[in-house]
Amino acid sequence: MLVDINLLPQKEKKTKASYIVLLASILIVLIIAAIFFFIIQDRKQSIANTEQQLAQTSELLEAKRAKLENYQSSNSVTDLQNAITWADQQPYNVVYMLQELTKLLPERGFISEFEMNEDHAVNQQVQFDTKSEAAYYLSLLTSVQWIEEAVLTEAQTADLTDQETESAVSDDIVPRYIANYEMRINVPALKEAAQTENDEQDRVQDEGGTSP
Repeated sequence: MLVDINLLPQKEKKTKASYIVLLASILIVLIIAAIFFFIIQDRKQSIANTEQQLAQTSELLEAKRAKLENYQSSNSVTDLQNAITWADQQPYNVVYMLQELTKLLPERGFISEFEMNEDHAVNQQVQFDTKSEAAYYLSLLTSVQWIEEAVLTEAQTADLTDQETESAVSDDIVPRYIANYEMRINVPALKEAAQTENDEQDRVQDEGGTSP
C-alpha cells in the first residue's frame, strides 16, 4: 500500500516565516540606526552651539580687555602728567628728595606709596624683606639733615603671591614687610642740599669738559 504525502504547503509556510523574521530584523536595525543618527546629529549641534558660544565669549572678553588696557593706559598718562605738574609747582626739588630717600633703602627695598601735603609732611609706604631693615631705614631717615622728624607709624607683613612664595622658600627669605613712615621736611635745608648737589654736578661736568 502506497501513501502519497504532499509537503509543498509546509515549505511555503516556513519560507513566509523566514521572510517575516528577516524583515522584522531589518526594520529593527533601521530603527536603531535612525535613533543613533538623530542622537549623533543632536550631539553635533550641541557641540557646534557650545563652540559658537565660546567664540562669542572670547570675543567679548578680548573687547573688554582692550577697553581695560586703554582705560589703564589713559589713567597712567593722566597720573604721570598730574605728578609732573605737581612736582613742577613745588618750591623745592622733589626728584632730588625721592632720589635721596631711595638711596637709603636696602637692596630689595622699594617705596610703594608716596604722599606730601601742603605742610611739607610726607607719608610714604615702603616694602622690606625683614623687620630689622624697616627699623634701620628709620634710623637713616632721622640722620638726614633736611628731615626734621621721622616716625614709623605702622608695620605689617605683606601677603605673598605664589611666585614670591616659591622664591622665598628657595632663597630662605621671609615674607615681605610693609612699613609706613611719616616725615616732616625742612624745606630750606632741602633746598640747600639740592643746590649743593647741583653745584657739585656742574663742577664735575666743567672739570670733565676742560680736561685734556
